[in-house]
Amino acid sequence: MLRRTLLLGALQGPAPLVDTHLHFFAKDQKRFPYHPQGTYQPPPEDVEDYARFAPTVGITQAVIVHPEPYQDDHRY
Repeated sequence: MLRRTLLLGALQGPAPLVDTHLHFFAKDQKRFPYHPQGTYQPPPEDVEDYARFAPTVGITQAVIVHPEPYQDDHRY
């Protein structure tokens, strides 16, 4: 397959809708607590809710960014 054929095929399909920067905050604060020195403690916005929401608006890809309230704890 030629490169131009591949690119033309990609242009003919639907363009992906990408959420380029989002954070998740766990509902289960006992299992995933905020760091005591975190600068803010936002309300829960969890990955499960987002997974239900994204397809309804056509989001096909997302970039998840680790939020500050968890500091160096990357479990969630």
